[in-house]
Amino acid sequence: MDDTGGPRERKKRRMCRRLPDTAIGLFVARGFESVPVAEVAGAAEVSSPGDRWDRGRR
Repeated sequence: MDDTGGPRERKKRRMCRRLPDTAIGLFVARGFESVPVAEVAGAAEVSSPGDRWDRGRR
């Protein structure tokens, strides 16, 4: 992947690379069952699915 495109596209590509790397690191360190989705999202600096759901209900 190259870094062409607009700022949003570059941000999406960075997030797509960062999220799995972050998740795997947490899973290896503590085990899959011990790591909540919200923690992976926080560590990768992205919104968790629960954040979006909660905001949609307000």
